[in-house]
Amino acid sequence: MKERERNRQNTQLYLPFYVKLPSLFVVEREDRKKRRIRRREREKEREKRTEARAKKRKKKLERKIKKRERDKRNREEKKGEERERERGNRRGRKRKEKKKEKRIDQRRKRRRKERREREEKKNGREREKRKERKEERETEKREKDKRAREKNKRNRKRREKERIMRQKEKEKERK
Repeated sequence: MKERERNRQNTQLYLPFYVKLPSLFVVEREDRKKRRIRRREREKEREKRTEARAKKRKKKLERKIKKRERDKRNREEKKGEERERERGNRRGRKRKEKKKEKRIDQRRKRRRKERREREEKKNGREREKRKERKEERETEKREKDKRAREKNKRNRKRREKERIMRQKEKEKERK
């Protein structure tokens, strides 16, 4: 207060004589009025800001709720579509599985047949080889037997001759 008074007096010193400054009381009152007005303006601005913030928050919330509802609806629609697709797929899946099993069975059958044919072929070849070997053995045996018979025959003839010769010698000795 004292400082303000001093300032007023100082300014009064330099002002021309016809300018009369209002009394300190009036100045104070005007200052208070200005302060009050400024405070009221600040409060109004603050209220506006808070209202704007509240509005924004409300809008955000509404958007969130709408989004949640939309998502829920979409999920339900999707579920329904999925159920439909699943129903269709189940039929399709069964058909596909049957086809797959059929294909696998056919493949197994074909492979089994091929294996059997290969084995038969192999066995046939082996059988033929066995037959050939058997025939060879038999022919060798026959030949061997034949040779043995011939040898026996020759030996028999020789022995017979020798016996006859011995008999003749004995008879000669007797005479």
